[in-house]
Amino acid sequence: MPANDQSPDPLRILIVEDSLAERFRLSEILKREGFEITGEIGSAEEAQEQLIANSTEEPLLDLVLVDLRLPGMDGIELCRMFKRDPRYQHVPLIMVTGEESTAQLERAYDAGVVDFIKKPFNRIESGRR
Repeated sequence: MPANDQSPDPLRILIVEDSLAERFRLSEILKREGFEITGEIGSAEEAQEQLIANSTEEPLLDLVLVDLRLPGMDGIELCRMFKRDPRYQHVPLIMVTGEESTAQLERAYDAGVVDFIKKPFNRIESGRR
């Protein structure tokens, strides 16, 4: 839920997307909708390093947007890693993808993904999901 008069704290979102242009576009869409972007990361390994570096008990984010196709560790494995970490196991994960393969989508749901945002990004869909 974006920030509004009833909610003083905006939803904190981490974006994990290997394309700099896609990361920027998604970040700008979400900022315009009132969300706080806590990080824009280009790989699963960078996301993993950032999470390991966070020594707090509480997650520093409320939602993670993860690209399906990342270099090295893919987005599905990154989602599994989030779900194994007690600090992040209840943080919703949304997969960002142009993929329409039923098998890939099923794998993503099995890894803990709660929803999908399709590429190319649509401002209304991205801001509402």
